[in-house]
Amino acid sequence: MNYYFRFTFWALVLYIFIFQPPVIPKLAYLGVQLFFVLLFLLLFGRRIFNFLLIFKWEFSLLFIVLIVVCFRDGMTGEVVYLDRFFGWTFQSFVVSSIIILIYEDGLYKCRVKPGFEKAVYLAILLASFVTLALYFIPPLDEFYESIQLDAYYEIYSAFDKRYRAYGVAENLTFTYAFVLGLGAGLSLIYARFNLAYMLFVPILVFGVSVNARIGFVGFFIIFLYLLFLGGLRYKVLIVSFSALSSVVFLYFGQEFLSENEWSFGFFIAVVDFLVHGLGGDNIVSNLISNHIVVPSTSLAILFGTGVSVYGGSELGNSDIGYIIQLTYGGLFFLISLFSLVVYMIIRLFNVLGWRHWYSWFFPISIAVLNFKGFVFAMTPGGRVLILLYLFYVSNVVRRKFYSSN
Repeated sequence: MNYYFRFTFWALVLYIFIFQPPVIPKLAYLGVQLFFVLLFLLLFGRRIFNFLLIFKWEFSLLFIVLIVVCFRDGMTGEVVYLDRFFGWTFQSFVVSSIIILIYEDGLYKCRVKPGFEKAVYLAILLASFVTLALYFIPPLDEFYESIQLDAYYEIYSAFDKRYRAYGVAENLTFTYAFVLGLGAGLSLIYARFNLAYMLFVPILVFGVSVNARIGFVGFFIIFLYLLFLGGLRYKVLIVSFSALSSVVFLYFGQEFLSENEWSFGFFIAVVDFLVHGLGGDNIVSNLISNHIVVPSTSLAILFGTGVSVYGGSELGNSDIGYIIQLTYGGLFFLISLFSLVVYMIIRLFNVLGWRHWYSWFFPISIAVLNFKGFVFAMTPGGRVLILLYLFYVSNVVRRKFYSSN
């Protein structure tokens, strides 16, 4: 029983870390995290340092990225992305490392079971139940609206019924839904050994549908992985799940589908893109048609302008991460940033092998999310992708080290 109490406690800790409910300022989270990082460095500095050494090349490449950002903002004379990249580095790499080390090693002689991945999954599942409660219990939603600090609710204040942004988390209309999609995919993976996990898939998918359609991508990356690279049992599970879902929606989901036409329009957009490509009326073609902003000079293309075009500027407006990064720091910045990403992808395949689900999920997620927005940020998606990367790599590397000694 004591194990499961600790497990539940850690799931709540991970929920707060991953989703950072905006009931206190964002800087307050950074302040609390900095306090605990310094505390654990004083108490367990050597063990933390040894853990971070596993990722010495990642931190070296990160250091180059931060130097480039410092140089770019220094040339501009104002902070544009320096604070965001330092915050992302600190939360996603440093805080995540300490969380994994404490959980896995039990620094107070209190090892936690089940495993770390399951604790992350439970945190995501908890978020989906919170979304479900907010959607179906209006007084609860109104109470949360009165205490939260995000500006999401102001956007939908004129609507008769808010059709998205349900959850106690930040970044609800982007990476929050993607993390729920990841949770739905993990449910399929776990269902191979326990079919009860299939009961959670509709709840997690519902959470995606009332927040951001990009979350369906997180689910379908794992869905397609299991379909093509999973064993026979996974293939049978996927086919059965697809058939059952179709029947349920056909006979019982018409009203829900009509009420959430915007959410499930994602599938229509995907079909449109597959059939018509960039010539169709879909989110990819619309983004490329309306959000391509390229610096006008060769020097600006190489070293950027130091300006953020997200939300609009004198240079134009773009939501595409690659375009934002290009106009900000140029090809020099993009190369430094994606040298880190490419190294991490190669290391995942070397450490986990090509049949592990995360070897595929990580690179595809980075590619998709950084097209739809800015993935290298202090958001649920930005944190959870690095958190799982650090966990899987360190888990394999340390296990090999201990077995050889």
